Amino acid sequence: MKSLKWRTFVIFVSVFLTALSGTFFFVYRVVSEDLEKLAVESASYEIETAVRGLDNELEGLRNTFYVVDFSKQIISELQKPKSEIDYQMVLSYLEEVLSFSDNVYSIYLQDIRNNVYLSTETMSAHAGNTGWFGKYRRESDGPLKLTETLDITSSYNQMISYIGEMKVDFFGETVAWLSVNMLRHDMQQLIIEDKLYEDSIQYISDEDGNVIAKTGNLREEIYEAVGEGTENRTFISCDGKEYLYLVGMTRRGCSYTKLIPKQEMFSGIRQVGWILVTCFLFFCAVILLVTYKLLDYLTKPIYELSDKIRHYRRDEGNRVEFKTDRTDEFAYLFKSLEDMTEHIDYLIDELYQRDLYKKEMQLKLYRASINPHFIFNILDSIIWTLKFKDYEKVETTLTRFSDFFRASLTQNQDYVSIADTRLWLTSYCYLASFLKDDNISLRMEVDSGLDDMRIPSLLIQPVIENSFKYAFKGNRPGEVMVQIQEKEGYLYFTISDNGSGISEEEQERLCAAMEIYDIHKSTKHFGLASVYQRLKLLYGKDAGFSFTSVLGEGTQIMFRIKV
Repeated sequence: MKSLKWRTFVIFVSVFLTALSGTFFFVYRVVSEDLEKLAVESASYEIETAVRGLDNELEGLRNTFYVVDFSKQIISELQKPKSEIDYQMVLSYLEEVLSFSDNVYSIYLQDIRNNVYLSTETMSAHAGNTGWFGKYRRESDGPLKLTETLDITSSYNQMISYIGEMKVDFFGETVAWLSVNMLRHDMQQLIIEDKLYEDSIQYISDEDGNVIAKTGNLREEIYEAVGEGTENRTFISCDGKEYLYLVGMTRRGCSYTKLIPKQEMFSGIRQVGWILVTCFLFFCAVILLVTYKLLDYLTKPIYELSDKIRHYRRDEGNRVEFKTDRTDEFAYLFKSLEDMTEHIDYLIDELYQRDLYKKEMQLKLYRASINPHFIFNILDSIIWTLKFKDYEKVETTLTRFSDFFRASLTQNQDYVSIADTRLWLTSYCYLASFLKDDNISLRMEVDSGLDDMRIPSLLIQPVIENSFKYAFKGNRPGEVMVQIQEKEGYLYFTISDNGSGISEEEQERLCAAMEIYDIHKSTKHFGLASVYQRLKLLYGKDAGFSFTSVLGEGTQIMFRIKV
């Protein structure tokens, strides 16, 4: 008996730890997935911000280019004879445009006809060989191109430039080459400083894949590992490390790329995991301690009651008093047991004196045993339905179960009407058939005028239950028929099915068992035996009962009662 507390403790702790562990891993998985998504979304937002900044810079370059490119004043000036061209006026105009362009460092212009080069960087106009303009003319396949150049005059400053032709009109001749430039180190300032992931790698590349700005830790092997066709938000491997690849494209074809080390990016998730583990262990320790104390408090009076009951049963001559110093619900339990033992002594005396009282008690015991027997089957069917998640079927089943319960309220009476019995049987058979995948149907035939007649409650149900349980094993289809007829002062009940039936030898054993059945010794064959014994107790010789069955064809049970 002392092991009750420990068995309960072990079972509770096992179930609790299993459920809590499952919950912990589920929570950790959900939290880690959400944090990973949040980290990726945050990094992607930074890329979008950088791309917008890059787009703004390139848009400024492009707009400045078109302001000069569409200048009728410059085009008309360059179409004059060389001696009449005012190059200082052109330079002044270019300088004025430059003053309104914050992101533009310089503007170069080459008069093609006269081979004169103008630069706002030196504010000079001179004839000379401008090789990089010539190189661009040989390689260009379009009127406007973003490219990387060196300053013509000093060959020192690296610049990002929009280069193109200045034409008289759309179909006219080219009068000049134009280059609008931004210092490359200004482009470098567009690289966002990453204070969260210090080892992240960032770079900006043009539409041809040339890197025009980067962080200092970009190595050639890492750049090559990215390759063409790498999808955004995927992981790539290089030098034994995994990097999250994020890229954003500008409207002008440039791309802003960021590579974040996976280990560094998700390090916070591991810290969250350790916090959860610590909380889990602490919570388990607290629960174990509280559970032990609670079980000790609850089981102590149970041990006291067990000890007193053992002495009560052994020492029949000395009466044991059920008293306690507790003031909680157990005090009421002790008092109830005291009253119960007094009542038990009284009942034992009565049972010895009156044999008829014993028969009445046996009848009540039979009836009390039928109700839970059926209810447990119904609850089991509902549980299995829920496991298959057929919620529509569950709703219908619960509705029928509710109807059955309402009908069962009348079954607690000694006698019920045939109409109530029909309603009750219809609800029951629907529920029982549901267990058999709705393969079994019920047919009832009741003589007219019998609905108000009253019969003993729960008289037909055990027989119907046996049909569902034994006649239609597995998912075998079939039919159960119930007939109620009145003849010559008797009510005749016939319950038949077209199920599997039973052999003659089994029929003989069953009939013999019903004759000597005692519920205190065995519950085998309870269904038919309970009906048979109740008929004998209630109607004596006026009751009739017959049982026939053919193996493979079905079973028929008939009984009668006096009206």
